[in-house]
Amino acid sequence: RQVSNTLKLLAKNPSMPELRDLESEWEVHESDLKAANDRLTALDSQRAAEQTSLDEQSKTWSATAAQEPAEIPTELQQSIAEVRASILELQKKEFDARGRILLAQTQVARAQTRVKSMLATVRRTRESKVERVFVRDGLPFWRFSLKDFLSGNWVGNLMVSLESDKDDLFVFAAANAEHFFLHCLSFLLVLAGLRWARVKIKAWSEQEPVLSRTLSILSAPVSTALLLTVFLTPLFYTRAPVLVVVGLAALALVPATMVLRRLLEPALYPLLNALIVLFCCDQMRQLSVSQAHFSRVLFLLEMAGTLVFLTWMRSRSRVSGHHRLRAACYLLSAIFSVALLGNLLGYLELSYWLGDGAIVSAYMGVFLYASLEVTSGLILFTLRVPPLSLLASVRENRHRFRSSVLHLVRFTAVLLWLVLTLDSMAILAPVSDFLSSILQGHIVLGALNFTLGGLFSALLVLWLTGRISRLSQYVLELDVFPRFQMERGVDYTLSTLMRYLILMIGVLFGLAAMGVDTTKFTIVAGALGVGIGFGLQNIVNNFVSGIILLFERPIKVGDLIQVGEQTGLLKQVGLRASVMRTTEGAEIIVPNGQLLSTQVTNWTLSDPLRRLHLDIGVAYGNKPRDVIALLLEAASQCGDVLPEPKPNVLFVGLGESSLDFRVQVWTKRSTTYPVLQSDLLLRLYEALEKANIEIPFPHRTITVDNWPEQEKSAPAGSATETP
Repeated sequence: RQVSNTLKLLAKNPSMPELRDLESEWEVHESDLKAANDRLTALDSQRAAEQTSLDEQSKTWSATAAQEPAEIPTELQQSIAEVRASILELQKKEFDARGRILLAQTQVARAQTRVKSMLATVRRTRESKVERVFVRDGLPFWRFSLKDFLSGNWVGNLMVSLESDKDDLFVFAAANAEHFFLHCLSFLLVLAGLRWARVKIKAWSEQEPVLSRTLSILSAPVSTALLLTVFLTPLFYTRAPVLVVVGLAALALVPATMVLRRLLEPALYPLLNALIVLFCCDQMRQLSVSQAHFSRVLFLLEMAGTLVFLTWMRSRSRVSGHHRLRAACYLLSAIFSVALLGNLLGYLELSYWLGDGAIVSAYMGVFLYASLEVTSGLILFTLRVPPLSLLASVRENRHRFRSSVLHLVRFTAVLLWLVLTLDSMAILAPVSDFLSSILQGHIVLGALNFTLGGLFSALLVLWLTGRISRLSQYVLELDVFPRFQMERGVDYTLSTLMRYLILMIGVLFGLAAMGVDTTKFTIVAGALGVGIGFGLQNIVNNFVSGIILLFERPIKVGDLIQVGEQTGLLKQVGLRASVMRTTEGAEIIVPNGQLLSTQVTNWTLSDPLRRLHLDIGVAYGNKPRDVIALLLEAASQCGDVLPEPKPNVLFVGLGESSLDFRVQVWTKRSTTYPVLQSDLLLRLYEALEKANIEIPFPHRTITVDNWPEQEKSAPAGSATETP
């Protein structure tokens, strides 16, 4: 029946999409028969092994029975005879089973021959239609009269065609009742999930306006669930009849337009309405494809109406300022004009090829765009619920994750739209062959010989490896390592080594994708050795020093270090150099070799404690013990001063003008010690001022000899104070 239906369809001059679906159907049959043949072959091999085992057992028992009867007891002889009879019976069963398997293999082989023949016929028909695209294969439209159009019982033929499609629908429904039930169940589950998600999003959208777009999508849960369920159709059905395809297409287009009406501006609503009307006309034409004249008239009316609508949209977009929409209208107008003109002139294949291809492309574009918007909202929702919301890496970079995933989804949607468009126009295989021939072109650089496709594959592997390495390092640092008790710096070492390991594996896979021969690495290693001997000593030294810093960890990321006259926080230990950020905000690049070969002061190697000391002098006449008690009390009240080790005040000397004291305190804030120093000075000064303790100026005593005669009346030896 399938063969006869295919031959009838081929005799009716089917369209490109119908031939594509027919070819896919026979490819499924070919795949099923191949799988069946593989199963029969495996079963035959198993039966053959069992038959061989039975033959060996039969020989053994026959040799046993062939011995002298006097040497074997009567009871044992009877048992041997029974065993031989059982083996003989099993051998007959195995022989019959192998005969049935051989018969089934013969039938499968005949079916494979028929399927290959029909598949070759369909492919030849499709290729011939592609070759005859620019050939006039029909009469001009004005050659037909009304009598030719009305001749024949086209209404009756249409009803017969619909009856045949209805019978196919009943057969399909009976064979896929379980799949249909699962499809409906998936719709109900998706609908329930969307309703639950709508409640959650509605509560969150009041705090984050960015969720309003997602809420508008989930406000139509039935349409969104239908859209997602139709997207899952290939998981439930392999090949559906015409009426099922039409119904699924309607279920895809209607909810897609309803979802898009909530997202697009009102100026684009007529475009969605026109797509629905165009879909109805197109499906009517597909159902009447057996009636050539009627289908041709419908196609002409469809193209003419679309051109009128696009002209109106162009004028409207000129006023509203939608330049991209206007450009798309110009492109579609050109395609539909060529299709209309070709049909009028008799170039039927060309007109159907362009018209149907543009219509299918528009359908796929609307469906995928609506699916993309729904997917965007679901991704945003998924990032806000467990288990992803429990990850710190997701909570702190939710927008970055969403942006990265959406870029991937958009790229996939555009690629899928392009593939479906080319496939609907029956040029996917030629385009794929053309691109394959380009990608298989060889590039020779000295001893290296690789293809352009291998180069693209290597670049893709390296890009993916870089993204995966950064993601793994980020997840380890925020979600994995905080759950374990580790010494400071160990987490950075492990995450950095993990990143280098992933990058190294990516480089090896990239080279393998390029098809680089690993034996060539001996030449590279020799050249590298010569380069190291002459000019790469510093680079290798810094690289090895970086590895030593990661494993030995004399300095760790986050340490406050001093290199020469520069002091700052160590921010990063790289392969060649490390980055240090000073208190002034400058970032200094320090080679790793310098960190190992020169003296480096690490203020936070074993602990973050740091001691500060301030020298203070007070005027003579104050009691040192009272001053010490006052300074200790003021220092202890400073917030960042640690109680243990205790603050200490030392009486360090008798100065020329003051009693000198040294205040010593400890703090954990090594990186902000200048702030603590300022705060401590303020508290000490306020305490001394409150106690009326003077901080003296330096005093000098000057003795003047040989004073001039005219000034001898002045007291001799007077002294002055100068600061």
